[in-house]
Order: sequence, then structure tokens, then C-alpha cells
Amino acid sequence: MERKLFRDIKKPFKLEGITRIDKTPVYKAIREVLANCIANADFNFPRGIVILKDPDRIIIENPGSIITGKPQMLKGGISESRNKTMMKMFNLIVVNVTS
Repeated sequence: MERKLFRDIKKPFKLEGITRIDKTPVYKAIREVLANCIANADFNFPRGIVILKDPDRIIIENPGSIITGKPQMLKGGISESRNKTMMKMFNLIVVNVTS
């Protein structure tokens, strides 16, 4: 799936020493959206996570409703994960990869 999702994302040529850096801010943002989508999906619904890719945008939807409600979501500042164990797993992966 990753190859299809990131196929059209531009990767500028950037080096740090002799290592090429291809994880752009756009790549990191998409990865963050996917992690949040999985961690907040309500897997009791029959429909799964849906990813639609158009030439100018990517739409990622998960089943379920917003736990905090739409007004609070738009305001920001409060986060409540539906799948707390999955969110902790993602956090542990990120901590181990970046350290």
C-alpha cells in the first residue's frame, strides 16, 4: 500500500552527509494521518478505513464518530484516542526508531 500511496509524492534530492533524505514533510504528514486514522477508527463498524487518492488530494476516512464532538475537534487542544493501546504502540515505535 505504501508504494501506491506515496508514488506521486515529490521527493527533492537532499543529502545529509552521504545519506539521502527522502522522508519529506508531506510524507511525514501522511504517515501521521494514517496513524491517527487507525488509532481513532471504530472497528465495530462493518466498513473499514477508506483511502481515496486523486491527483490533487488524498482522502483518508475511518469508521465511527468523533469522540470529543465536532466543535471541540475544530477548536483543538483535547485529544481522546478510541484505541489507546494502538496509539501507545505507535508512540513506542516512533520513540525506538528516532532514538
